[in-house]
Amino acid sequence: MSRLLGRGLGIASVALLVALPLWPATLTVPDDFPTIQQAVSVAPSGDTIYVRAGTYNEHVTITKALTLQGEDRATTVIDGGGSGKTVISNADYVTVRGLTITGGGAAEGPIQDAGLVIQNASNNVIEDCVITANDLNGLFVYQSSSTTIRGCTRPTAPCGPTRQHCGRCWPLSTSGARSG
Repeated sequence: MSRLLGRGLGIASVALLVALPLWPATLTVPDDFPTIQQAVSVAPSGDTIYVRAGTYNEHVTITKALTLQGEDRATTVIDGGGSGKTVISNADYVTVRGLTITGGGAAEGPIQDAGLVIQNASNNVIEDCVITANDLNGLFVYQSSSTTIRGCTRPTAPCGPTRQHCGRCWPLSTSGARSG
């Protein structure tokens, strides 16, 4: 009897290991999580956060290697509401793709407010994004290396009375930003 029980536990253990995902997964907002930040917080490194079309009024902080993928850059918007950093990555190997990023704040300092901030990171890719209507900076790269920016658009003129520099610092010359 104990031999059968032992064999059954062994089979159950193998079945459990087979059921656990050993490869990157895709988490979908809002299907799986109501906010982008909730999905980012629970995703392990290597996962993709797929964001369906819509406007998401939030700030997103990325602290691990992952992909933040919008459904369509014209209709998938992250809006910081005019304060702080709308999206900040301080992790290596982050890809941000297919989003409109707007509503970054106006605070200056060593790490300035912006629509998108890449900070103390390497090998990040910003691709096919619209970065617009931010109070101070559109994109701010700080103490980072090998940041690639490709296929993105930004405004060429001030955005309005309160958003005077929405495309400033694109790409920033501090270290490692390159357009591709």
